[in-house]
Order: sequence, then structure tokens, then C-alpha cells
Amino acid sequence: MLTRWDPFDEMERLTGRFFGGGERQRMFAPMVDVFESDDSIELRAELPGIKPEEVEVDITDNVLTLSGERKLEHDEEREGYRKIERSYGRFSRSFTLPRNIDQDNIKAEMNHGVLSLTLPKREEQKARRIEVTGAGQLGEGEKKEEPKKKEVEVHA
Repeated sequence: MLTRWDPFDEMERLTGRFFGGGERQRMFAPMVDVFESDDSIELRAELPGIKPEEVEVDITDNVLTLSGERKLEHDEEREGYRKIERSYGRFSRSFTLPRNIDQDNIKAEMNHGVLSLTLPKREEQKARRIEVTGAGQLGEGEKKEEPKKKEVEVHA
């Protein structure tokens, strides 16, 4: 059987053999969906095959980080042929949080390989007007009043 020669396939094959052989391994990076409502932000990360105790969720300086490791369960070998298509290994995803997130009340739950994080928003302080007091501006012909001095007795 004749096949068409593709220089890019050949280049990838030779590079793979030179830098470690075989098919290149892909790093696992979970897919994450982010939803926002009026009162919270929700993150959902696909983590199939990972147990809840194998996932770490940390917050440092307003950055939320999901990390862990997806371990290789098994591989298939037949007549000297070995193939691993799923990606595995350590992963880490980071998200910068808005300032109005209530970091003390974040909830994390894992169901059927999906990690759900609920990040409630804090009540934002409402803008308020601050009254400015003072003497105002001098009109034409008005004299500037000198501040009245108060005498204070000092006892030694």
C-alpha cells in the first residue's frame, strides 16, 4: 500500500525519537467552566479519575489555585504494542479572584469527577456622599474673618 509522504509527520516522528522516543506525552490540564451570578461565582473543573482527597484548593494573594495529580491507572500492551492516549501527571490551574469574593465562605464539592467551587460575593459597600462643610467662598467686597483666638492657661 502506498501512502503520501508528509514532511511534518516525518519531522515529528524523528523529533520524538531523538527527544525520548515514542509518542509524546501530554500533560493533564483539567477543563474549567466559570459562571457568574449576582451573588456568587462558580467554577466547575473536570477531574475524572481523581479522588477528592487528591485535589488541593488554595488561595494566596487573591489567586485561587487548583492542583493535584492524575495518576496512570494502567496501560494496554498487545504483541509489543503499547498505547496511552489519556493524559496524566501533575496539574495546576490558577485564577485571579475579584476583590469582592468572601474567601472565608468558599465551598468545594466533588461529584462524579466534577469539582464545583462556589465563591460567594461580599456585599459591596454602597457609595455614600460625605458632606463638605466650610465657610464657602468670599464674595466681592466681603472681608475675610480672622479665626478667633482662644486663650489657654498653662499651669506648670
